[in-house]
Amino acid sequence: TTIRRCGNQATELSCPENMALSIVDAKYGRQAAVPTCGGSTSSTDCHAADSLPILRGMCEGEQHCTVAANGYTNIFGDPCPGTHKYLQTTYQCVESMNFCILKRGSSQ
Repeated sequence: TTIRRCGNQATELSCPENMALSIVDAKYGRQAAVPTCGGSTSSTDCHAADSLPILRGMCEGEQHCTVAANGYTNIFGDPCPGTHKYLQTTYQCVESMNFCILKRGSSQ
C-alpha cells in the first residue's frame, strides 16, 4: 500500500488485528512534476535522506501508527524550504508472529 499525504494532513497507517506494519519505503519532500499539495511543480526534486529509517523507528512492528499533520518538518527536517512537501509511504501488513521472528533474526 502506498499513500501520499500533504504537510497539512496526518499520515495514518493501519493493519488488521494480529498484523504489524512493515515500512517498505518512505520519502518526505517533493518529486519534480508531481502535482501534489499545491505549489509549483517545476524542477524541485528533494527529499529528506533519512525519511525511511525515521519512519521505521516510529512505526515498524506496530498495528497502527499516526504521524501528526503539523509535525513532518519537526520529524524529518526541511529538505527544501519554501516548497510544498508531502510524505509518501509504502507499507505492508505482515503477521505479527512472523514480524517478531524476522526482527529477532536480524539482530543476531
